[in-house]
Amino acid sequence: MTTTQYRTLPTEKGVRRVRLPTKSFQAKNLCEIALKLKIEQRLRLSSYRPLRLIACQVSASTITLAGVVPTFFLKQIAQETIRSLVGNRRLHNGIVVA
Repeated sequence: MTTTQYRTLPTEKGVRRVRLPTKSFQAKNLCEIALKLKIEQRLRLSSYRPLRLIACQVSASTITLAGVVPTFFLKQIAQETIRSLVGNRRLHNGIVVA
């Protein structure tokens, strides 16, 4: 038996009760958020300036990189920079070379 949890949020007209997602849903989202933060941090700390502007999306089965870099070399470097964080997820490199 699961119990429903609520959070009380203030609004302009008073307070409103909002139902919270289940614990497994929260844990999965927290893991995805933590992984996204790690990936973004690793890209931001890169010595290659264009990699600092790369965005990423993380889902249960895929990691997607997006952005624009000037060379194919930097596209590959971005992919290899986060390779150790990918785990068993698929990595989709959607970075555009322009």
